[in-house]
Amino acid sequence: MYQSYADFSEFLRSRTGKRNFVAPAYRFLEFFKECDLQWGKIPSYEIITYTFDDHFVQKNMPVLGWLLKTHQICVDNTTEQIIISQAAIQEMFVAFDDDPPSILQEYLCFLNKRQKRRQSKPSSVRTVFQPMISLYYYYGLHGSQTPSQAQIDRYLTMNKGQISAMVCFVQYLNTNRQFNLICKRVSKQIPVRPAYKIVGDKDRQKFERRFIALAMLTDPLNDKEKIQWINYGIRYFHRFFISIKTLSDIDIKPCDEYENLMLVQYDNKKFALPKF
Repeated sequence: MYQSYADFSEFLRSRTGKRNFVAPAYRFLEFFKECDLQWGKIPSYEIITYTFDDHFVQKNMPVLGWLLKTHQICVDNTTEQIIISQAAIQEMFVAFDDDPPSILQEYLCFLNKRQKRRQSKPSSVRTVFQPMISLYYYYGLHGSQTPSQAQIDRYLTMNKGQISAMVCFVQYLNTNRQFNLICKRVSKQIPVRPAYKIVGDKDRQKFERRFIALAMLTDPLNDKEKIQWINYGIRYFHRFFISIKTLSDIDIKPCDEYENLMLVQYDNKKFALPKF
């Protein structure tokens, strides 16, 4: 049995750094001692669950998960999924050292019973329960402490995707602890759009080339080319998208500050551009 414990310890050490919480092997030493005392080996899963009480089995689910992974025990597919899910949950309890909050342990029992009653996927328990471990760990809650309404609100603001799990937990608290907590959905903020269409970098480079091509012409610009000059200039220098059709509404004024610039006014906006 010593070799089994050593192998399990090495398995846990190999995952250090890959997970947020990895339980130390000594937490499960009692399991190996009991197996050595009673059988001198690792018995079948059926014998383990028949011999030990539910609390002992739950606490040592990470060991059962390792035994399953290394093919030292054999179970059906449903039981395998239960072990995998429960092993992950028990490992998360390491966040609370040797004293996981009693309210979370009670809630886990509730979820396990509900999963069996509904015959839902075993992984659904972990999906609903894991955010509550994060909630209690984040706020440093212990024992039978429960989160306040303000803590729930702040947590949901930071973790919008966990509202379904939080609703389930809040309903449990309201039913079993006579609370009146609620889960407020964080309102979706409508992004503020600019009042005009902004010219992107690729298009801006294109208009830069077109503007330079006009600037390189030796002959004076005709009326069409002047409209293009204004159009390309506004898009390149100011990233402002303006329709060709609306260019007839613009006013062109001299720039008092710089002689080589002109001011193009459109819809209460002024754009400084090089003169034609």
